Amino acid sequence: MQVPKSLFIGTYSPLKIVKDIHHPSSIIHQLSTMGLREYKKNIQLFYGSSILTGLIGVFAPIIVIFQTNEIGIPLGQVLVIEGLFALTVMLFEIPSGIFADRFSRRTTLLFGSLTAALGIFIFGISQNIWHVLTSQMIMGIGLAARSGADQAIIYDSLKALKQTHSYPKLLADFKAIEYGSAILATACGGLLAAYFGLRTPILVSSAMFFLVTVTWFFLSEPPRAKLHERSTFLDYGKKGFALIGQTPFLLWLVVFTALITAGLKINFHTLNPLWEANEVPLAWFGFILAAYNGMAMITSLILPRILKTLGAMKALMVIWMMVSAGFGVMAVLKLGIWGAIAFPIIFQVARAFMMIVPNDLLQKNTESDTRATVISMKSFTNTLSQTVCLFIFGLITESFSFFSGFGFLAVLFLFGGGVGLYKMYVAVKK
Repeated sequence: MQVPKSLFIGTYSPLKIVKDIHHPSSIIHQLSTMGLREYKKNIQLFYGSSILTGLIGVFAPIIVIFQTNEIGIPLGQVLVIEGLFALTVMLFEIPSGIFADRFSRRTTLLFGSLTAALGIFIFGISQNIWHVLTSQMIMGIGLAARSGADQAIIYDSLKALKQTHSYPKLLADFKAIEYGSAILATACGGLLAAYFGLRTPILVSSAMFFLVTVTWFFLSEPPRAKLHERSTFLDYGKKGFALIGQTPFLLWLVVFTALITAGLKINFHTLNPLWEANEVPLAWFGFILAAYNGMAMITSLILPRILKTLGAMKALMVIWMMVSAGFGVMAVLKLGIWGAIAFPIIFQVARAFMMIVPNDLLQKNTESDTRATVISMKSFTNTLSQTVCLFIFGLITESFSFFSGFGFLAVLFLFGGGVGLYKMYVAVKK
């Protein structure tokens, strides 16, 4: 018996999913409809996790000053520990991505978020540098496990719904929601630290990460292509490396992203000392970060329209110019209290761009069976770059000055990022 053509419309903002379905039997029809509901539910769950992920940022205003003031770790050592954190993430990035593709992306996400929650909790109760180092390594394992698997589930859910063209807009909306909730979180973080102690925002952040775990428990695995059932971890890794190595545009996109991401990471970790050097009151820290997240949120919301006007390559050029010039200005000019507050906003614009533009380009050049693996390889390169840059920046800060480190970064990103952009441009023209 032939089932009549049916129209199913999902209205889960910002997606409007319209799907025509033909099935030879009502049983297959019902099973397919149930599948569509599950994939739509995945999208809804990531809306919820975006809110909670933003709230995790409640400890962001005091993450460095907690270590320097509460525990007594020098800034140079804080940056070295951050480099070791990045190294931990790097070591677990590719294995976790392969595990997600080979076995289960949902399981990988649950493990990652629960482990990260534990790491933040240990960080919040730390009493010495060894406690901090242990917590950072646990957090690194958790964050490595969740990177790649989350984007793979989102993209393959959209693929099952035939809505992959909505990925940039959807990712922009997720990030806007995350930044929006981070406004409240960071504003409260500074006040919580000022009135209840520096540990309080960190423990609240751990609770938010645990709630993310609860949210992701209800995810469903979307359909995806797989390698042969007997394929090993090495087979997945080989295919991922081959894809990147044989696609020049993808290779240089990964290199460019790694450099700029390292710059944004260092900018975040130098905000506290930059504000202290310019005598910005501690109670203002949370409100300043809230304003930064507001700028990132606004940028995310208007970014799809910007991309339609500029295109992806010109958008990457804007990011390169912002980050290179930003560190150059901070290296040579004394900003003063208001300059130290206002000027770093340009890094927040670049931050919003970097969360969307490279990820969309990567997804379009990646296959379903190794999607999480390739994304993890990009994250691996990001964290490798962060490890090296943080280590060198920490050494320069200890040996010379805080602002000499900014000068080094300005030169590095100007030339390194420029080479990456040029190579991508050449690859596109071929």
